[in-house]
Amino acid sequence: MLEERAFVVEDLTLESASAVALRDFDGLVLGSPVLGAGLRRHGPTALVEAWLRAQEHLDEVKTALFSVYRVRPGHSLRNTRQLVHDLGGHVVITHAYSALRPRSDEHVLPAECMVRIR
Repeated sequence: MLEERAFVVEDLTLESASAVALRDFDGLVLGSPVLGAGLRRHGPTALVEAWLRAQEHLDEVKTALFSVYRVRPGHSLRNTRQLVHDLGGHVVITHAYSALRPRSDEHVLPAECMVRIR
């Protein structure tokens, strides 16, 4: 949806992108799964946390966070948002998507990015 609206999107996996030149971008959209039922593990995952800590210019981009859950969204987004904040970043939106209803609310994150990151 973002590319259809003239955004330039670069798709990276956390494993392949340890440190990214974030100052080259206006926004960062970061997603991660909610492990298990979303009851015990409260995220972010160790990989997401390590990646965020490796970014030197997190404060120079607007960040949108999303998660994908099976049973419950849990506290992964809340905790990831706090981590971004603690590292000097600014989160403009968070949204949890159900893996069981992939069409439900699929427009929310791209629409908010168009408004808040542009």
